[in-house]
Amino acid sequence: RDQQVKEFAGPRFLIRIASLAMHPLDTLNRLKELKDVFGIGYCNITKCCTEVC
Repeated sequence: RDQQVKEFAGPRFLIRIASLAMHPLDTLNRLKELKDVFGIGYCNITKCCTEVC
């Protein structure tokens, strides 16, 4: 399978981005970076973390 693992930032980094997004003083919009740079589209590609996420 071609899961393009190198293009996916990984769950730990995505949790960090989410925690920053929920901070009341954070005003950055990271949606474009999440999609284009960090590969959020590949999140849960193996369905391993469905119950946790």
